[in-house]
Amino acid sequence: MLRPFLLMMMLLSMTSLVWSREMESPPTDSPRALPSDYNHVQNFLFNTDYLRSIRELDRPELRSTVAPASPWPDSYWPIAKGGLGRRWADSGFPDVNDWLANQTYIVANPPELSFAINRLSPAEKYDLLVGDSSFSLTKKMWAEGQQTYEKQKKVPLWHGHCHGWAVAAFRDANPQRTVEVNLADGRTLALYPSDLKALISRAWADNKFRKKFVGRRCNVKNPKRDEFGRIIDPDCFEINPATFHLGLVNQLGVARKSFVLDVSVGAEVWNHPVHSYQLEYFNPQTFETSEEFAGASVRIENFTADKFKRYRSTRVVWVIGVAMTVWYGDVSGPSSKPQNNLKLKSMRLAYDLELDAKGDVIGGEWYASNRPDFMWHPAPETRPLAAVEYSAGKIEWNGLDPVSPAVAAMAREASAKGQVLYGVVEALMNRASLSEDQ
Repeated sequence: MLRPFLLMMMLLSMTSLVWSREMESPPTDSPRALPSDYNHVQNFLFNTDYLRSIRELDRPELRSTVAPASPWPDSYWPIAKGGLGRRWADSGFPDVNDWLANQTYIVANPPELSFAINRLSPAEKYDLLVGDSSFSLTKKMWAEGQQTYEKQKKVPLWHGHCHGWAVAAFRDANPQRTVEVNLADGRTLALYPSDLKALISRAWADNKFRKKFVGRRCNVKNPKRDEFGRIIDPDCFEINPATFHLGLVNQLGVARKSFVLDVSVGAEVWNHPVHSYQLEYFNPQTFETSEEFAGASVRIENFTADKFKRYRSTRVVWVIGVAMTVWYGDVSGPSSKPQNNLKLKSMRLAYDLELDAKGDVIGGEWYASNRPDFMWHPAPETRPLAAVEYSAGKIEWNGLDPVSPAVAAMAREASAKGQVLYGVVEALMNRASLSEDQ
């Protein structure tokens, strides 16, 4: 139950109120921010015929929902460790949070001199696979960290591929075995499950695909606030509670599809795949809880305790409070074995929803500083293709024999831009989903 959390949120609401903005045009004399497209739920949902009435949204099955397919765990491949250049299976690799220490080891032990090729990094294995003797992708991985290191003398630990892993974790099948590939020089290369996850995460992180995104992040260290602590800096209005609520319930509850949520407020970005949610309501006037919205609604004229009164839309008739817990998949370390046990973390949120005369959700206010910055997901049928793949057509490769010279040339072109060929990675992922006898 959420009641202990609700009491905590009520106390926080007295000292740390944070607001996103309205979903409609405010009066010209209102201190509300002007609306813009990034904060509307239509920028998140591909289905324009979404539920917006609180009566439709309050069906029992929509108060608690779990994604049909659980996302899979893996590393977010931090840039401080080389990104996909992280030689995680090599016991001599420092594998520390110091980019320079990790990079120094790679320089002293270059991949072209390694006889233990199965201990190489995912990027190095990919370069071998596509016959790239220059190791273009590997160099690109370390160059990304070097640019940051030269400016800051460190690489922040949150820099990585979480935006790629978070999508791949629910869009692609979890690799269940090691895949062996024949190289052109006669050697056999083994790609472990985490090697494959790293490559598909890179595809979603840097290749091109259709997606929908709503919200943004605040890069202002001390944003302007009103006397209640409510943020009024227009550059720090991340996502409106109504947009968040409508997006979450329609995407995961109705469509039964996961999405990506940035769970960190502020400049750092931590993308995670959403696993499930549970909600209950509270009356924002009395803070009494209710399992149904009808028992937690207050008419705007009776809402005498409303700290946000001067920010409310003139269309608001009812206000209801929502106590929401969202569970999301957490990252793990890379492994040579399949990983099927997803560790979950939770994000607890408190906000209210504004309802118009029809009962449609039109806006809302956050009750504490804890809230997401943004959420997004790819189009249902989209594929993360490298730029060169859009003009070359679908890659035909069985995922076992050496790639053709044409595919190798495409791979080198893509690697120079930091992209992997999705057609190549897809073939490897398909093989990893087959049983040994298949």
